Amino acid sequence: AASAGRRAAVAAAKCSSVALVDDLVEEILLRDVSHPELAVAVLRAPHNGSVFVQGMDAVVHDLPVDSLGRASARRPCHIYLGPSGCYPALWRQFSGERRFARAPRAALVDGFSATSYYHWLLDALPRLLFLADALGHLLTEAIPVFLPASRDYIDQTIRLLPKSLFADMAVLHFRDPDLAVAVDELYLPHRRPPTPYLQRGAGDSLAPSPAALARLRTALYRPAPRPPDALLLVLRAPTETRAFGNEHAVTAALAALASNRNLTLDLFDGRNRSMAATRDAFARARLVVGVHGAGLANAAVFSDPRNAALLELALPEPEFAEYRLIADRIHLPYAALTLPHSNFEAKVWPRPSLLVRAAAALLDDLDAASPPVHQVP
Repeated sequence: AASAGRRAAVAAAKCSSVALVDDLVEEILLRDVSHPELAVAVLRAPHNGSVFVQGMDAVVHDLPVDSLGRASARRPCHIYLGPSGCYPALWRQFSGERRFARAPRAALVDGFSATSYYHWLLDALPRLLFLADALGHLLTEAIPVFLPASRDYIDQTIRLLPKSLFADMAVLHFRDPDLAVAVDELYLPHRRPPTPYLQRGAGDSLAPSPAALARLRTALYRPAPRPPDALLLVLRAPTETRAFGNEHAVTAALAALASNRNLTLDLFDGRNRSMAATRDAFARARLVVGVHGAGLANAAVFSDPRNAALLELALPEPEFAEYRLIADRIHLPYAALTLPHSNFEAKVWPRPSLLVRAAAALLDDLDAASPPVHQVP
């Protein structure tokens, strides 16, 4: 941290001022008229400088980090925090010895924690889709696009998308966090919130907008070949945070409920499923049950709101309300069984009888609203 702070401080000393910019409204080139929170902004390099993409959370700035040993005229500098909707720990972005590369013109969809499954699927990916829609209207030539560092699920998600989507992208680069890239023009698909950061509701800083969810579902959702007939329990590895401490008891209780409702119990572990298999599993689920975590993000994209519901073992803190918001935005029936206050990373020990009662109530509501509807793909 001290070394990272020293490097950042030395770079900042080359500036006459350093401003933190959390809204790119002045740089917006193209906005979705129907959904004004979706836009593409462009940052252009300052005179005698560059725009940089740097660090594990792809912070964008114009600090002179590639010329620490050279004297240059002092100028105003900026650190841009807007595209991801979250604030990264800045000292971590300047840690480590950096290598440098240059691209005259590029686009960026990487951002805060974008290699984690939730942020990839519900933040970076919708920005990639909107960028693909917009680039042909902005440029006459294809440009490189920087994605988060490679993960199996990122590769597999991209393979689920049609190749024609990327016609205006010269190449998709999986970004190396240790490589600082200097760019003359950087295009940023930007999910600008409709209200300022400090005025958003609980959980809204992490929840994708209705427009982003709609674009995701248009690209990836596929109905199951038959009416949903599974109760899907999202599991977490025993070594993960918020894993079930009483997994055997929970599984046995839900297996009995599934049997009584003529449903199959699907024990879902995302580590052992491809993205294609994940899509199929959630499309077949009549009810999704799971502890607050990234696995529930699949319901936002792959579940059928007309035929399915989500039961979250929810954290009590209001800042973790994103799944309630997501369910409301895609009209997915939702209920929460709120966990007691504890360590965010602690194991969870839900009472199986309460879990079954909440799950049964959701299934009753679904059956009362309508029987499963089958839509032929």
